[in-house]
Amino acid sequence: MPIAPRATCCPRSPAPMRMSSSAMAETPRVAIVLPRFARYQEQGATSIDLYARDSVRFSTLPGIAVIGPPCGTPFPDGGTYVPVPAGPDWRRQVLRALRTIKPDVVEVHQDINLAAWAARRLKAPVVAIRHNTQKLPKLWVRRFFKNLQWNAIAAFGFVSEFLRTEFCAALPDFQGRSHVLYNGIDPEAWAPPAAAAREKLIVYVGRLVPEKGVPELIEACDRVLGRHPDWRLLILGGNMADADRNTVAAAGAFADRRPGQVTIEGPVPHDRLPERLARAAIAAVPSIVLEAFGRTAVEAMAAGCALVVSRRGGLAEVVADGTAVIAEPPTAATLEQALEHLIAAPDLRADMGARARAAVTGRFSLAASIGHHDQLRRRLGAAD
Repeated sequence: MPIAPRATCCPRSPAPMRMSSSAMAETPRVAIVLPRFARYQEQGATSIDLYARDSVRFSTLPGIAVIGPPCGTPFPDGGTYVPVPAGPDWRRQVLRALRTIKPDVVEVHQDINLAAWAARRLKAPVVAIRHNTQKLPKLWVRRFFKNLQWNAIAAFGFVSEFLRTEFCAALPDFQGRSHVLYNGIDPEAWAPPAAAAREKLIVYVGRLVPEKGVPELIEACDRVLGRHPDWRLLILGGNMADADRNTVAAAGAFADRRPGQVTIEGPVPHDRLPERLARAAIAAVPSIVLEAFGRTAVEAMAAGCALVVSRRGGLAEVVADGTAVIAEPPTAATLEQALEHLIAAPDLRADMGARARAAVTGRFSLAASIGHHDQLRRRLGAAD
């Protein structure tokens, strides 16, 4: 995405001054604040929940606390969970919990306004971490007030360079305190069995909504499966509460037309996804929307699937040459062509899956991504 020219009429904000008084460079106490809609559990966890869980599991810092709304059974390996009622008093409840925990570094996921509000009331430095695109100010006067409003935030984290670039193009004064904190994966958890025989199976993992390219994928697969009756499609549809009614109806009608070839399932616990993906020969990520990162694509590649994918937003950072078949723009015709190309070439599928796994397990391993994240935590925790 092109970077907008630096605004000359927006005055530079001074550097943030609110820092922790406890200089604990080696082991700062960290508190994570989730969005009020979080599901910090295996069933129905969002990519935000998974990132937060992984930033605890793979951190070298002990005693990380996670603040979020009440849930079923919190991740057992996800730190000390502190439930806060997700009501109208959410902000003050969160602040009360933070003052009880007394962290050296606070990380607020998604809600930059909450991060700024908390930063003005706490001594500890606050990091705002964004996981998706957002509406950013275009007029200089609005940029000026955002600079004032968010200046108390010590650092900004983004799950892709795409998001960071988009943010800094609108608010260049924050560029010096912006960081890419990639969504990583555990290579061991996603390693397919050595002798696994891939099934003639195409898999889609994600919400049943138009912006994910589901209608186009259904149309493409309807034609492809008609020509290849030995192939099947598995749709793992995520949380149905987040689904689009028309897309769900279209997917259901498609499954009815092709019984035995199309299976639709609801949300699958995240720890069971590796085994599902290990069975599939092909994974499809046909997003039409600008993706913030593309964790689903990374996971499919880590599982060794041959990937059909668009290059929207952060997906372009995930896919390298030779690791996927690009369907761009992601229309029914381009998806059909990409699927046919892979179906006809089993050796290409195997080679592409191996290349994809090698690419993402090196670049997006949790050891690397959370190691970088911990460096930022130590740096902020040591600042006065």
